[in-house]
Amino acid sequence: MNFLNPAGGLKYHVQAWFHAHGLWKPYIQVIQNWIDSWPLTERSQMILIGPSAGYSLSETWLDSFAHITICEIDPVARFLFVRRFPKIKSKTAWVTGSVFESTTSWNTFLSEHPNSPILFCNFLGQAQHLKLPLTLREIITPLLGSRPWASYHDRFSSSLKPHIERSAHPRALSTSEILEEFYNALPESSGDLELYDHDTHFFGELDLNEAHYFHWAYSQSWHHLIEGVWGK
Repeated sequence: MNFLNPAGGLKYHVQAWFHAHGLWKPYIQVIQNWIDSWPLTERSQMILIGPSAGYSLSETWLDSFAHITICEIDPVARFLFVRRFPKIKSKTAWVTGSVFESTTSWNTFLSEHPNSPILFCNFLGQAQHLKLPLTLREIITPLLGSRPWASYHDRFSSSLKPHIERSAHPRALSTSEILEEFYNALPESSGDLELYDHDTHFFGELDLNEAHYFHWAYSQSWHHLIEGVWGK
């Protein structure tokens, strides 16, 4: 069932309940700042893909749009989103089924919202868990040059905290560049280190304005390297 899926569901919401105002707070703040800095010129509409309960979104940013289409398959997340933003001024429409069942369903959805910017909300790095029928290339390619889009997503996760001295880069980094840039100072005991690749290296192939990298302490013992990109 969707509310039990390993990419979110009840376990994730319990974690958020305990950590959103504590351990996760620095990550949430930096992501909100990054989203706020997204240079959008049109604010009539927005599509959110997989925002869960909107833990990394701000009411002020949501209210800057006249209409928001929210694609979220998790019923618990939908319930909590409404509870978290009871006074949202934007008109909202929910899409509760997957728009990624096929290239046809995705392209049909896009054609129904031809001018709307899209924000993938820490969603694409969970594609393996969600077993999406489409590849990242099939999801992103129709967006290139057609509309503004942005994504923040897992790049790697590990028991090791990434070492981030410089967040902004002129492009998305390759896997080897990420390992050298953020995981170069490995401890001597790192021989058995588990470094989980979320298979979002595709963005390194694109001509992007820039890419940003953030640390998310998911728990005291598990850390995520988040990549944020703006499409064009």
